Amino acid sequence: MAILTRKNIPIAGADVAAGFVAATVTTGDKVIPGPGVFVIVKNASGAPITVAIDDPNTPTPPGYTAFNPDATVTVAATTGQQAIAIPDRFAGADGMATLICSAVTSVTLQAFQV
Repeated sequence: MAILTRKNIPIAGADVAAGFVAATVTTGDKVIPGPGVFVIVKNASGAPITVAIDDPNTPTPPGYTAFNPDATVTVAATTGQQAIAIPDRFAGADGMATLICSAVTSVTLQAFQV
């Protein structure tokens, strides 16, 4: 598991091309969530992937026997890129949000803060 360092995006702008890291197998990657935090996921593999963002804080509604509030985002194959907002609701007990990619070959990501 990698802990992603958030790159600050000032009003003057920032180079967002540098600093992407390889996605981590199985355990996923973590980032401190919050207002203005987002992660860009790039998929250079030949198949689409799904990024799951664990939501440990949304309670199960009364009467439900199966409930999974995790957010999922699909990233297209080959040149796919998705920016994913990471608000506070995704903070786990450790204060971090966990992102797990369905495949990691040729998948990179980076966290940003505006």
